[in-house]
Amino acid sequence: SPEEPRTANPQLIEMITKTWRWYDGLTSGRYPTMRSIAQEEGCDKSYVSRLLSVAFLAPDIVECILTGDHAATLTPERLRKACPLPARWEEQRAMLLD
Repeated sequence: SPEEPRTANPQLIEMITKTWRWYDGLTSGRYPTMRSIAQEEGCDKSYVSRLLSVAFLAPDIVECILTGDHAATLTPERLRKACPLPARWEEQRAMLLD
């Protein structure tokens, strides 16, 4: 039987788009500090600083998330727990892609 078509996880996509928005806001000056992001998001500054590393995910991992073409084990919770992510894409792949 054909493999079930994979569907993208909206929560994972939201994490990526949110952190891209945060990073863009920091670099454009819309957000002067991570604390200003935390206040707007209603969360803790340390959460923002940890999660911000998602903005620097390897492009192939982002592609997998956007298309849903990743292991079912890559969940929003697992991505959150992996933060702050390593800067090196090889390490990100080893950590997140089974």
